[in-house]
Amino acid sequence: ESSSLLVSNYNAQTACESPTTALSITIFPTYSPQSIYDTICQHTHYQNHNIDQDFNTAGDFSFTVNEQSSRQCDSLVTLYLHVKPQISHSFEEQACVQYTWNGTTYTQSGSYTKTFTAANGCDSAVTLQLTIFPNVTHDFSATSCESYQWDDVTYTQSGDYTRHFTSVHGCDSAVTLHLTIHPASLYEFSDVACGS
Repeated sequence: ESSSLLVSNYNAQTACESPTTALSITIFPTYSPQSIYDTICQHTHYQNHNIDQDFNTAGDFSFTVNEQSSRQCDSLVTLYLHVKPQISHSFEEQACVQYTWNGTTYTQSGSYTKTFTAANGCDSAVTLQLTIFPNVTHDFSATSCESYQWDDVTYTQSGDYTRHFTSVHGCDSAVTLHLTIHPASLYEFSDVACGS
């Protein structure tokens, strides 16, 4: 809306009026409140519409702020901010010797976290609690005459013999027998007896 005013200039020294001047003033209307909707992910820093802060909690937030329009007039703005949650998940696994997860092979027990993109477009932190069991090796020695029986197998020659079992954790258990076999000894003797 525009208004025009006539302004008379008065000269105090001459006590005369100068020609009048037309002064045009434009008055802009105040803006009615407006609403703005925005969405971010949890653990994000938001800097917009006079808001400058971190949002570490998921949920819906509303703010009423004053913003200046392009004509420098106040404009009342209500910001509705939706903070989407960051999804966290953990799982446990046990493995023998090594475990491969998403292209990475782990050989030690521990806690491992990877970040993926969830269906809502935000980060998804997945933590693996991993327990690695080693393969078990054990050996023992035995000595026997002629033959030796171990786990339903009879051995008649000296040597090293390895058998594989399953440990209590389901891993390979290699047991080696170091066996020494002594052959049976044959003794010959003669005897002379005198008649009575």
